Amino acid sequence: MQEYYYELVETMKRKIHSFITITDADVANPSEARSFKKRLNDGHMRTSNLIHEVKNVPADQLAKKISNSVTALGIDGCAEAIQSISKQGEYFAFLRVVSHNLLGTRTWGHLLQPVETYLLDFKDDIQQDINDVTGKIIEQMQTNISNIAAKIKEYYQSKMRSMIFQLLQAEINFGHAFIMNMTKKMKRSNTTQDLSRKLREGVSDDDTFKISSDANNVWRHGKYLIFLQIISNETLYTPSPSQLITPLNEAATYLKESQGWYEFLTNLYEKLSTYNVQKNRIKYNVANIADWGQNNKQQGISITRHNFKQFMENMRTFNVMGYNKIKNIEADDIRVEDLRQVASLTLNKFHVSCQSNKLTIKGGYIRLSEAIVEIGNCKRNTTEIFALNKIFIDKNLNKIGEKLKLVMIAPTWEVIGRRTINLSGADAPPHNPPKASDGEGDGGRGADGRPGLPGGPAGSFFGVGTTFLNGNRLNIVANGGHGGLGQDGGNGGPGSDGDSPSSDMKYYNSYDNNYFCDSLCFGSGECHGTSLNDFQLCYLGVTAKGFYCKVYGFVRVPTLFYNDEMFEIDIHGKDGTPGGDGGDGGRNGYGGKSGDVMLITLGNDAGISSFNNNGSDGTMGKGGEGGAGGREGYSIYLECLRQYALFFRAKDKFIELVHRGDRGYAQSGNGGINGANRANIQNPEPSAIISFKAKIINNYKSYARENLDVDVGGRIWKNDIMKFIRELDTNRDIKHM
Repeated sequence: MQEYYYELVETMKRKIHSFITITDADVANPSEARSFKKRLNDGHMRTSNLIHEVKNVPADQLAKKISNSVTALGIDGCAEAIQSISKQGEYFAFLRVVSHNLLGTRTWGHLLQPVETYLLDFKDDIQQDINDVTGKIIEQMQTNISNIAAKIKEYYQSKMRSMIFQLLQAEINFGHAFIMNMTKKMKRSNTTQDLSRKLREGVSDDDTFKISSDANNVWRHGKYLIFLQIISNETLYTPSPSQLITPLNEAATYLKESQGWYEFLTNLYEKLSTYNVQKNRIKYNVANIADWGQNNKQQGISITRHNFKQFMENMRTFNVMGYNKIKNIEADDIRVEDLRQVASLTLNKFHVSCQSNKLTIKGGYIRLSEAIVEIGNCKRNTTEIFALNKIFIDKNLNKIGEKLKLVMIAPTWEVIGRRTINLSGADAPPHNPPKASDGEGDGGRGADGRPGLPGGPAGSFFGVGTTFLNGNRLNIVANGGHGGLGQDGGNGGPGSDGDSPSSDMKYYNSYDNNYFCDSLCFGSGECHGTSLNDFQLCYLGVTAKGFYCKVYGFVRVPTLFYNDEMFEIDIHGKDGTPGGDGGDGGRNGYGGKSGDVMLITLGNDAGISSFNNNGSDGTMGKGGEGGAGGREGYSIYLECLRQYALFFRAKDKFIELVHRGDRGYAQSGNGGINGANRANIQNPEPSAIISFKAKIINNYKSYARENLDVDVGGRIWKNDIMKFIRELDTNRDIKHM
């Protein structure tokens, strides 16, 4: 019997200890446990009863008692021993008969007492093993439940390291709900074994969190505990369900905090993206967190574990929604990196590249007021502004006459105030001097005015966006410059005045001049068509000074000693010269060529007004005025009385001025014609057109894709960037470029 129960108990002890290492739940069959316990209890009970029954039993009945008990207990291998006891009992009975003495019976029970003691010791021994193994199983269950909590936490931490913010909150909400639903059922468990079953039932078939192995282990341990409880003589000590699920509750708390954390981060990102922050970015992009919100501090924000709490304390007065939920949150590597990326993406300045042929400005948020400074510094005729998030148009851009080609691409444009981007061509300058030179010399012609200069060519604009905030407050202008004024023609030169004969009679009556009536006018030309009337002669001539003259006959008046002759002499002044013609005015300058304004809206109407018209032609130059004709020389009419002595000729001493005639002016020059001179007129330059727009779009997309990586902020803005790229890829206008 001892061997039987020893083997029975040792086999069970080996099974119990195997629960610590094996992974087969089928070995913990409750029916086997109940059978073992029954056999052990039955053995102890029947042994105790047998000891009592055989105290005074006759020897010949002992074998029967033992045989009945052994048979009932199902102990094999005792038949030979029982047969021997039976024969010995018969021998003892025979001896008692032949001795004629009633032999006294023995107390046989003490022979079975070791078996009873042995069974009691086995029960105590196996109970100790049960207790020891139970403790280790509980430890393994706790380890497995902790592993489950850790794997769920690690699963979501992996998501936090890789998933975009916009999708992360829903994922975390699911995880938190999963844990809360599972622990709610587990809390209702009455036993640890029931808890293990509900835990396994709570794991989904797809095993998203890779916890099925641990859940199966907990379930298997639960079956082991059921097995051990069956064979145990006392209630096993197991922790309460609330104690066992503590790691799961901690994981749920972590996810709940993470829900609040990403809600806060999203709101912080939006707050730092506003214009009010961006226009004062240098106040927040500070190297020392203690300088947050102050001007003129060293730049370059960096979030670390050491300054995490200090940064979060600054958020207390920054009015970020959701802050109160997480104000005491603990820093870990993920949260530090989250905060670092949000600060970096919103507060770091854009990147500037001033190349030989263009200026490129790239960044998450770009203010036009800052870009204007870079445009002025770089001085290239092409500027490309690529913003991954938003362009703030917060200042007017005036590049009139600079032929600037401006490209602006961003998902969102926000116009601050009323703004104008003016890329128009310059108005043509006026000629200097505004009037051509006047005619020179005697009645010289005025110079023709030069044609007006052409208006300057406009620059061009190419923009792409989806959302336009306050777009109706923005004007984009790329008009050609106005044509220049034609130069006015020069005035004709004035004619010269003709010389006039002297009308001073002293000059003629002077004896020194030796003028005689018939010697004032030399010549013998006939006066054609002249009626002499009372005059006997008329002839044409020229005076000593070169003036044309005409002499009308004479009348003799004889006396005793003298003869008088009367002459009327008409001396003409020299002709004045005509005035010069005025120069023609220059033709009005051509208007400049308009630029190209192309704005592609990937969403609703932008509301932006654009103007790109050719410049108007200038004003024609005025023709120069004709020069005034020179004054004609005066004519004088003289009467000359000549007296003759009978024998000699006397000097003329009686010359009188009868009349001084004004002959007026020579002809004035003709005025020039307005705008008639087209000589050497200049055609307008072509406008500055933006070419290869498709290549520009592809360059933007390449830049955008570079920023999809997790390390450069892809988790924060990947969704928005990918959405914008898809819109660029599917837009019909862009496809047809």
